Amino acid sequence: MKPNSIFNWHEFVIVVFYFFSQINTGISQDTYTEQELEILPRFREMVKAGATQEYMKENKYLVRFLRASNHNLQSAESKIQEAFNWRKENHIDSYLSRDLSYFLHHYPILFSFDKYGRPAASSAVRYINPRKLVLSGKLEELRDYVRFLFDYGINLLHKVSNETGKEYIEMYLIGDMAGYNVRNHACLACE
Repeated sequence: MKPNSIFNWHEFVIVVFYFFSQINTGISQDTYTEQELEILPRFREMVKAGATQEYMKENKYLVRFLRASNHNLQSAESKIQEAFNWRKENHIDSYLSRDLSYFLHHYPILFSFDKYGRPAASSAVRYINPRKLVLSGKLEELRDYVRFLFDYGINLLHKVSNETGKEYIEMYLIGDMAGYNVRNHACLACE
């Protein structure tokens, strides 16, 4: 393995931990501007053919692209098409149907709710050993599993939001850091 790819993997692990502590998929309804409420229906029509998940047609998903484009519809459409293309190129929509039983068994993450009814995920670091997977040649499968967790978590947030009528835009990670060590969790190239 090249040192550069190890560095990228190290960043990837940090991003995963950050993602689960700060997962944010949208904006609350009451924070939309009048201009956004006016152009969202047009924007939805422009991009709905490329949306592969129901949440991609919701205001809270679409508004991020409008805001990133200063409400320019053509620029927002270009940005969201890039996101749709990335999902297609990386087969993101197939992760929920893949056989990931090895990872689900050996690297469990429990999706549940905290005591206030908010979506939460929990995991114990002692069970996660990315270094072992890299050394055994399972790096790509681990990346697939992490992408699965991202997509599953986002879908869960939207499902819970729709079922409860409450707008959930983040998921909390409850992590048991017992067993964490630099060699197995942060230095994948250590011998």
